[in-house]
Amino acid sequence: MDPQFGVREGELANAARRAAFAADLREARREKGKTQQELADLMGVTQVTVSSWERGKSAPDIHTVRTIEQRLDLDPNRLTSHFGIQFVETGET
Repeated sequence: MDPQFGVREGELANAARRAAFAADLREARREKGKTQQELADLMGVTQVTVSSWERGKSAPDIHTVRTIEQRLDLDPNRLTSHFGIQFVETGET
């Protein structure tokens, strides 16, 4: 259990959320014109891992999801919202 976020690391709460996350990740990647391999290279994982995320077979932990949002230049809550988490921009660095 990740005490900061209250979710089990590496897993979404249920299959429906995982499926919604998977579809949104695939859509976001395609919108940015990236292949699975290109996203894998950005994240330091294999293409097989990205494929597994996009098919809903597994899900990255919340910190990895946040990194995906940043590396794909997505809205900061587009993917993390599937975990029931909303990040708030404070303007602080």
